[in-house]
Amino acid sequence: MIEDDFDRACMLEDFGIPVMLPDNNTITAIFNNNFQGIGNDYELSSSAPAVLCRTSDVLNIKQDDALQLNNKNYTVRDTEADGTGYTRIILKR
Repeated sequence: MIEDDFDRACMLEDFGIPVMLPDNNTITAIFNNNFQGIGNDYELSSSAPAVLCRTSDVLNIKQDDALQLNNKNYTVRDTEADGTGYTRIILKR
C-alpha cells in the first residue's frame, strides 16, 4: 500500500500532540526532545526539540517562526522535508 496524506494524518492523530502555528491554526505533530551529547565523555550536552508533521501542513513555516506546544513557546531553527510527505521542524527555546 502506498501511503498518502490522509494516512499520514491518521498516524499523527494517533501519536501526535497539538501544535499552534504562527497563523493560529493548530496541526498535529509528533514531538521529540532527545538528549544530544557531543564528545566521547559528553563534554557538551543538550536537548534537541523537534516535531514531525505533514509537509502539507507547514508549507509556509520558516526559520524564526514561533510555535506553541505543550504550553511552551518554541522558535523554528530549521525545517527538513524528507521527500515522503513529512517535515521535521527543528526547534529552539
